[in-house]
Amino acid sequence: MLLYLTYWFPTHKRSKIIALFMMGLPLASMIGSPLSGWIMTAFAGMHGWAGWQWLFFLEAIPSVLLGVMVFIYLPNGIKDAKWLQADEKRTLQRNLDTDVLVESKHSLMAAFTDRRVWMLGLIDMCLLMGTYSIGFWMPTIIRDSGVASPLHIGLLTAIPHAAAVIGMLLNGAHSDKTRERRWHIVLPTLAGAAGLVGSTFVTGSTSATLVMLTVANVGIVATFPVFWCLPSTFLSGTAAAAGIALACSIANLGGFAATYLLGWLKDTFHSPSAGLILFAGCLVASCLLVLAMPAKVVNR
Repeated sequence: MLLYLTYWFPTHKRSKIIALFMMGLPLASMIGSPLSGWIMTAFAGMHGWAGWQWLFFLEAIPSVLLGVMVFIYLPNGIKDAKWLQADEKRTLQRNLDTDVLVESKHSLMAAFTDRRVWMLGLIDMCLLMGTYSIGFWMPTIIRDSGVASPLHIGLLTAIPHAAAVIGMLLNGAHSDKTRERRWHIVLPTLAGAAGLVGSTFVTGSTSATLVMLTVANVGIVATFPVFWCLPSTFLSGTAAAAGIALACSIANLGGFAATYLLGWLKDTFHSPSAGLILFAGCLVASCLLVLAMPAKVVNR
């Protein structure tokens, strides 16, 4: 989908568009968290299935239906869009054709040999570590702060995700308006790191814990629309497709390992605090990697 959006929108408008697309992530959590709590409570034991089995079954249905709809209705690009007139197609294509980059690599090999692609993978891995620490452990952290009901936990976890939608849209729009990318990643990421660390000091208060987790979630999630504008600022064509895929692969492998690492740290220290502080450090490291990327290339 990130590659697909480059077929429609020029670089200087892409952060806002990616934000509109990626706001589905916090929206899904905002709606899904209380919905999941309700399903697990209301359907537990029905027809011999546990609550989590009903959760997996019911929440998979929309994804299956959407997959079919995308295959049937989503056009491959501007020229295949049936709702556009010929002059509208020419205008949109002209906007893309005049989107000249400072530098651009096109070949498949360029994606694997460009060190910036590997840097993007490491940056995304650090961001995902922060995201996973919140996504996987926020319900547990809220429960440990004194909330027992799964439904109430689900409702409270919706708050940080609702705030993240707003932060994502505002940061993406402001980045496009100013045509600045690096600091629109660094500053929210530092706020996210501060929120993770702050949450370890207020574990006895549900309200304070929720505030810190909200700050952390907004800071981390708000960076993604801006971050995913970076690959297409120096890659295009086949290289952009491979570069985005490679960066995602590196990040997801790291994120996969991070979930186990956080669990091990929690078991070892009998608290998620050590893991949250470690991942906050990873977020700070990602900021240094972002600042190492030339502003003249990525600030578009």
